[in-house]
Amino acid sequence: MDSSNTIVEEHKFRFINDLVDNFYKYMGHAYIAYSKNKYEYEYNCSNSIEQTDIKQINNANKTFIEYFLYELFYNFGIKRRMVSENIALLYYSKDLIGYKPTEPITILCRHMLLDISIMRIVSIGIPKSIKLDEFCEVYKIDKTNAETNFTNDTNSLNKIPKYRLYKFSEGTMITYNPSLNKYSITTITNASDNNDVDMDNVDNIDSMNLDDIHKEIIDTNIEIKFNQQFTYSTRKVVGTGCFNSVKTFSEMFEENNKINNVNLQNIPEELIRDTVLVFNIEHPENRVISANTRNCNTLCAVFKFKSEDISKEQYEKITNTKYSSDNEEIIKQYFKELGIDMINQIQVYNFKQQVKEYNVNLYLPEIIKKFKKTEINDIVTTNNYECLSFEDIETIIESKPNDFIGYIIYGINGERSKFNNKKYKELLKLKGNKPIVIEQWNTKNLFNLYWRLIKENKINEFIYEFDYKIGDNKFIYTKLFNWFLNLVRTYSFNLFKIYHNSFVKKTEQKSSIPFSMKPMCGDLHKLYMSNKVPITPLIVEKYTFEQTSEKIFWRIFLDKK
Repeated sequence: MDSSNTIVEEHKFRFINDLVDNFYKYMGHAYIAYSKNKYEYEYNCSNSIEQTDIKQINNANKTFIEYFLYELFYNFGIKRRMVSENIALLYYSKDLIGYKPTEPITILCRHMLLDISIMRIVSIGIPKSIKLDEFCEVYKIDKTNAETNFTNDTNSLNKIPKYRLYKFSEGTMITYNPSLNKYSITTITNASDNNDVDMDNVDNIDSMNLDDIHKEIIDTNIEIKFNQQFTYSTRKVVGTGCFNSVKTFSEMFEENNKINNVNLQNIPEELIRDTVLVFNIEHPENRVISANTRNCNTLCAVFKFKSEDISKEQYEKITNTKYSSDNEEIIKQYFKELGIDMINQIQVYNFKQQVKEYNVNLYLPEIIKKFKKTEINDIVTTNNYECLSFEDIETIIESKPNDFIGYIIYGINGERSKFNNKKYKELLKLKGNKPIVIEQWNTKNLFNLYWRLIKENKINEFIYEFDYKIGDNKFIYTKLFNWFLNLVRTYSFNLFKIYHNSFVKKTEQKSSIPFSMKPMCGDLHKLYMSNKVPITPLIVEKYTFEQTSEKIFWRIFLDKK
């Protein structure tokens, strides 16, 4: 397989502009619906007409921003988090009922920062990819026929491929946007799909009532117990580089730049103003599946935004227009104007060439040009990627190892899709979306992984795929899981003794039951009262393993023993 780091783009991506047009069109419709509702509500109030529509009353008491953000949440599964006074982070959540993966607005809002004071997009990540079948439908590609990979441009002597094929690298998507500094927002932001910040709160439901003293005890005990088990092993595990510490994505990004002698500060202000650079970070401490990691920041996209002054002027035309049914078309047109050129995509190759003269050498995605095939008689044949059907490419992927991700494809208008390795996706599902490096700071993620694998009966499958021998680290995950098992069984046996002494033998006062065991003892006694079956150590252990990981994790580390 032959690949090259760069390719000259001779076309303009319009896909991002179409997505933005849809976003502002929807915003205009929402603004009209909101204004009409408020107009009718105020009319009824001024004319002493009884208000009976609860929804109308609630919406009338909202600001347009509140109304619009709720509509995005309800209709498209798009969450929001305020990262500064006027900047909202918008990102979809696949778990929400309103999530619509094929809608342009959802595709756009994979990671967006919106200045709600003037409804201006100030930063964005790469939009969500579309399904391969949908990609084929858009470009009229027959998966079985390579001839359909080309455009029907009668004015061109050469056949033009409808898409480009790129290496699919592991890593985390981040955005670099110095213009965010004026909003007191960090320049470097995680822009991956798994940035659902609310999930961290869900994980801690059972332990939220812990006071600072108990939390400090737990943190100390994790440190002591972890170091007793893994002091001599984790330093050499692939995916760790700094014992008892964790690098942020920003630190990994800066470290990669330093190693590769890339100084983004050298980019002139006029080239980076109102512009976001979207990178994929590959770093040994950000390993996902593959053990072949490197220190590399790959520039995947460049987006330039409409200026703040122009956006403010255009939005003020909207807010200064008094709503009436006669003005609805005018308002729609104003929102359309606000969306025009709100985002323009700059080809990464062109941007690389612009900054090269300032000694900024950026790494670009590797484009796949050819595939080599060795025949039985050792004759090597070469095929250009565009001369292979999609089914041919999928067959090639099937022969790859399970840590091979696949390929990324970009249509000539900018749509992004993927050739996925099914074996890799299954491995990724087994591993989960949290880091699995064996470090003290990662103990909770590792325990949650262990607990999930126990419930899914997939411990042996995980051990088979991920346990490896690197230096002195033989069966490191086996050792980790056995450690967790011993901790849980120790807690379970102690829980049985406390329950038995307090509820059966009654040699201990119930008031002396340890903090972490009181609700558990209550559950066990309810179980006994419901069926009158004596509580045994085996029953307690079964009960313990039926609990959620959030309930068990902090309890096994509250005890110093």
